[in-house]
Amino acid sequence: TIYAVFGIVSGTYLDKFGAPWTVFLGGVFEVTGLLLIALASPDGALDVGVVRIPEAFFGGVIAISIGGSLFAFSSFHVSFAWKKYLAVILAAVNCLFDGSTAVFAMFYFVHSTYGLSRMTLFLWFAFFTSMVAQLVILGWKMNPPIEHAEHPVTTDELGVALLAEEESSLEDGDPQSRQEQDTQPSVVDHHEDTVHQSPLVERNFLQQIRTFEYFFITMVASTHVLRSNFYLGTVSAMLESLGDADHMYATTKAVGY
Repeated sequence: TIYAVFGIVSGTYLDKFGAPWTVFLGGVFEVTGLLLIALASPDGALDVGVVRIPEAFFGGVIAISIGGSLFAFSSFHVSFAWKKYLAVILAAVNCLFDGSTAVFAMFYFVHSTYGLSRMTLFLWFAFFTSMVAQLVILGWKMNPPIEHAEHPVTTDELGVALLAEEESSLEDGDPQSRQEQDTQPSVVDHHEDTVHQSPLVERNFLQQIRTFEYFFITMVASTHVLRSNFYLGTVSAMLESLGDADHMYATTKAVGY
């Protein structure tokens, strides 16, 4: 729920500040949340010297939910840094995100097999998360995205600028420029089909939500998320009815719900 509610904030932040800063902020929330979960006492509180922080465990859960939202939105942009592997990266992001619930099943297996404490597991996972965030930011620095113009040039502005440039060369008396002017079509007509609309990222929030694309994506996402939430809410009961309790809920633990 927190992930879904914070999604609009994550998307807006990503559009305004870009993927590297979104990864950085997501890493801060993730590591902070994991540390709170690792260091919280069994009653959920955290003692820092003489100060007692109540509900530190719950605060950690909220923090990793917010960090997960920022990570998820920015992860899709990573594929554009390595366009050769774009499809593979997008598929990996989707699969790893959907399979991330298995992390807690793996934690339970390690804890029950090797006796590692909650603190040890989550401290190591916080370190791993910080390393992943730094590697992603480093990847963006090594493969910087193409910067868009702050004020996109319209077709008319481009045509006027190019015509002025050609007129200037003609006034200088360049014979080759005169010959090319006679043989080439109009500059404005030539560029009419090559000038594209400004990217969606350059529109503000109110302009984006009024587009057909936003409405269509919202409707499709709402339908699929509703279906997946029904599955998440009923899969445990379904597995129990199929006899998973007789096997110490092995399938439920493997699925991670």
